[in-house]
Amino acid sequence: MGTIPWCSAALAVIVTLLTTDPALAAGPGTSGGVSLTFPSGARSQAMAEAYTASAHDLNGIYYNPAVISALSAREASAFYGRGLFDDSYIGLTYAQPAGRGVLGASLKYYTTGDIRLDDGESTRSVNGMSDYTLGFTYAAPLGDVLGLGGTFKLLRSTLVEDFSATAVAVDLGLTYRPAGCGLLLGAAAGNLGGGLKYRDTAAALPWALGIGAVYEGTALGSPVSAAADLTRPREGSLRTRIGFELKPGGLLAVRVGYKFGYDSDTFTAGLGVRVRRLVVNYATGIAADVDNLHLVELTYRF
Repeated sequence: MGTIPWCSAALAVIVTLLTTDPALAAGPGTSGGVSLTFPSGARSQAMAEAYTASAHDLNGIYYNPAVISALSAREASAFYGRGLFDDSYIGLTYAQPAGRGVLGASLKYYTTGDIRLDDGESTRSVNGMSDYTLGFTYAAPLGDVLGLGGTFKLLRSTLVEDFSATAVAVDLGLTYRPAGCGLLLGAAAGNLGGGLKYRDTAAALPWALGIGAVYEGTALGSPVSAAADLTRPREGSLRTRIGFELKPGGLLAVRVGYKFGYDSDTFTAGLGVRVRRLVVNYATGIAADVDNLHLVELTYRF
């Protein structure tokens, strides 16, 4: 069987799962490990996380591990984000070619910040929640048009400094680049695992399925990218994300995006600047009736 029929069959499976009744797909219970669903990287955030088929960005590893299969040099990235309230998160990502494939490693930390607990006798300040996620990725090209990848993740979550749980999960993905049309297609399944158990309380991981496409061409004499995703989270209905990037002069990048189908649809925007091998990105997301989200990222290409 050729690569095109094989890829088409895999995409057909993802599409079938995407359109499954969410009441059947979700199963019982409430998702834990919510930090796994947060934006990972400023460029992805600026493009509304339409990243299942992301290109030219190491942090695409969080959305589809296959996207680094074409990486030709070492890359390292760090990002920092501030959430709606006092929560914050950081991420460190690294990847390099290794033999016929690419190896990657990632570390994310999320915290809600301190909260006040009152047991009726005393009041104390504790960290509301903190999550650590460590990931190891391997991706490889299969021929000239297909990329495959997988990430093994270990999540450690702690609630109010007293309740802890550990879970393992995997992400799986593929990419397909038709020859000569500037298009990249992707499909991914993320956060597949057993779940977290805090003493007597169990919480399933927030798995998600997605398909996406990105087109790379030119507009106004400058490089341009247009991306679109369809995603199905464990809890909720089908969601759509679109993002655009324009690079006037090739050094500055201007990005915008929009998320449809969320509790609060979100407009996103951001900027990027390349200084030789260093790329600096900033993004913000503006949801209806809530504060802005801010994310800063540094990526260095060796």
